[in-house]
Amino acid sequence: MLNKIYLITIFLSSLTGLYHFKKLPLYLKGLSLFLVLTTIIECIGYFFKNNTWMFNIFTEVEFVFYFLLYRYVLKNSKQKKLIFFFLISSLIASVSNMLFFQGLNKFNNYSYSYSCILLCITVILYYQQLLHHDNPQPLIRVSMFWVSTGLLAFYACNFFFMGLLNYILSVSLDLAKQLFMIITALNIIMYSLFTVGIICSTTPQRSRLS
Repeated sequence: MLNKIYLITIFLSSLTGLYHFKKLPLYLKGLSLFLVLTTIIECIGYFFKNNTWMFNIFTEVEFVFYFLLYRYVLKNSKQKKLIFFFLISSLIASVSNMLFFQGLNKFNNYSYSYSCILLCITVILYYQQLLHHDNPQPLIRVSMFWVSTGLLAFYACNFFFMGLLNYILSVSLDLAKQLFMIITALNIIMYSLFTVGIICSTTPQRSRLS
């Protein structure tokens, strides 16, 4: 049941992005299209088994997209360079893990957890930019604040959950199922906040950082 709610949530989020597409700034247009791709991948994963290899590849595509998103919205040139380093580092870790360590058919939780840390640092850099903005706006109207909050809540928790996932699977399948339920709930929260962020970007009093 929770998985179906998750699929509905991400579908509605992508639909919201497409509905407001013409009004959105460039980076939120990119997010909207990426949500459509994510919806397709998640639907394939829901209906087909033996899909670990697909999610190993797609999760790294996710990280690359989010790093590029923040490289676009961050203003500081040094931070932009740092985010590019994070992107390359995440790619190297992921490809190396697939080729030499955990392979394609086992969830690559080592490189995934590493990328979670890098993305959380990236989100914190964006929060720092918000705090030092010359013309601050109410956060409720800043779309990237909602997107960032969703990402931080999901990936900060996933750093711990996914880091222990393969071990938990080897110890207790029931515990692993409960863990997946928590992860699914976090996904629902994250994509719900994405939807709020997209809607915020269409309001007349939009922040320049939204």
